[in-house]
Amino acid sequence: MGPALAREAGHCAQCRTCPLKNGGPPKRRLSNGHCYGATFNSNCVLMSFPLDHEGVWCEVLRRPANGAPALFLDRDGVVVEEVEYLCRAEDVFLIPAAETTIAMANAMDVAVIIVTNQSGIGRARYEWTHFAEVQREILAKLSVSGAFVDAVYAAPHHPDGRGKWRHADHPARKPNPGMLTRAASELGIDLARSWLIGDKCIDIVAARRAGLAGALHVLTGHGKRERASIPKQQPAAFELRLGASIADATYLLQRISTNRQVGADGR
Repeated sequence: MGPALAREAGHCAQCRTCPLKNGGPPKRRLSNGHCYGATFNSNCVLMSFPLDHEGVWCEVLRRPANGAPALFLDRDGVVVEEVEYLCRAEDVFLIPAAETTIAMANAMDVAVIIVTNQSGIGRARYEWTHFAEVQREILAKLSVSGAFVDAVYAAPHHPDGRGKWRHADHPARKPNPGMLTRAASELGIDLARSWLIGDKCIDIVAARRAGLAGALHVLTGHGKRERASIPKQQPAAFELRLGASIADATYLLQRISTNRQVGADGR
């Protein structure tokens, strides 16, 4: 059986006109109960996006084994070069070693999950259509090296957002841990054995609040500017590592692998 259809108009996407109004076509509903939001591209073709009822992008591309650890990745400045309000596929450039690091995690059965704030959508700088185009380009570039991403979560909310995107402190927006805990709930991720790579202090805080084993702060993207604001003292249960780029994630993956083996041995 195919996915159930949502037949009543709703507010699950930033649509110019809800396609369910005035007899529009039904929208697909995800197996987890979320509804695909919709908008129209420049050719008036209906575009569907995996948005939940609050407008958070929740896209599962591959379902990892239950209880798997994850490598959470901020997107801009970690996986791809930092571009202010990245919204064009032609501006996508992978940071060196991003594809090899992700492929290494794939080979180790470590779920790779992108968690990204996208205030550009909330501030009406671009739309989900543009975000989707950028995501397709990123995934295509990664696939050249055989690398893939298991899931993508994106939060458009911002204190200066417009309309429903305006929110003083949305639980999905980093430094809040909402996207990470959401992934754990939906995908069965073991947060205590998971790590995050980010270029901003808010990434590190989100990782700590989510109960991750640790995080790697990198100098790419906004990292050089943010490095001084990263608290050197962290809770004993949280390990902070400092590196130059995602290329320095080998240690993280080794730690995840070691923890997995210890867990399997029952020690």
